[in-house]
Amino acid sequence: MRLSVIIPVYNGEETIKRSMEAIFNQTIERKVYEVIVINDGSTDGTQVILQRLKSSYTFQLITQANLGAAISRNQGIKKASQEIIVLIQDDIIVDPNFLAEHLRFHQMHDRENTAVVGFTTWDPRMRITPFMRWLEHGGPQFDYDRIKGKLEVDHLAFYTCNLSVRRSFINKVGLLNENFSLPGVTAYEDTEWGWRLAENGLRIWYNLSAIAYHHHPRTLVDVCQRRYREGKMSHVLYEEHPGLKMVGENDSWLHNLTHLKTGFLTDKTRYQLTRLVFNRFTFWPLERLARFCETRINFPLLYKIVCGYWYNKGYAHKLK
Repeated sequence: MRLSVIIPVYNGEETIKRSMEAIFNQTIERKVYEVIVINDGSTDGTQVILQRLKSSYTFQLITQANLGAAISRNQGIKKASQEIIVLIQDDIIVDPNFLAEHLRFHQMHDRENTAVVGFTTWDPRMRITPFMRWLEHGGPQFDYDRIKGKLEVDHLAFYTCNLSVRRSFINKVGLLNENFSLPGVTAYEDTEWGWRLAENGLRIWYNLSAIAYHHHPRTLVDVCQRRYREGKMSHVLYEEHPGLKMVGENDSWLHNLTHLKTGFLTDKTRYQLTRLVFNRFTFWPLERLARFCETRINFPLLYKIVCGYWYNKGYAHKLK
């Protein structure tokens, strides 16, 4: 049983060297796994760094125009020659036992419909702000608190930064949906893929010992920008899969104003109601307060309202 490690990278000059060094310094033998890197149209020094790394490590390098995460991962999967596909990304620094733990769980659950998701947390070398802590514990980053103590999990935990799936099962059900790599908007490609695979019988096992560290400082501003893109992309998600469940999205009264598909209010009406509650005059002080707090105070409700506002704004983009 062997592995193909797929690493898409876009403008990853700050982290790709550490990420690659970690994946090549594993406790399992090097002959057990191959590494495939997809340079997705980087405009910084990523390509130069990757070419230098080729003098020290053996890996397959694919260079393409900037086409997005879903297309990049699909390219890597198509080139893979081993049965177990392991997915990480360019800002992920894996533990030395990372691949051994993914392999161990596949050996324990030796069936074609097996996937393994590992545990990802912030890289301790970074300064981790109160806002970043919230992102990881209740915010829209990784919801490991929800699956704590579980062995088998659902598609909402299908995190492609720390994941392994059998290639034969992917070949039967299908690759990532490339409609989720639109220009300037990439979101939900992993959630949609996980849901589709699970609908066809995939079982997703959670291995807390397959540890990866996420080296990507996040601010309130860039998270709100991402939430806005996710709101826009949610139209694609629900149009393709009306029955898809997004449990984590529906626990906010602010979100419910625009997003619920049932009830007597239309989407247009919900959008107008949201504008009445939060407009540039009422929302501005809250956002300013959140920016002040993000490096100083853990204020979950405030962060949730601000991020929810931007998600709803993106979702309402087509309703104007």
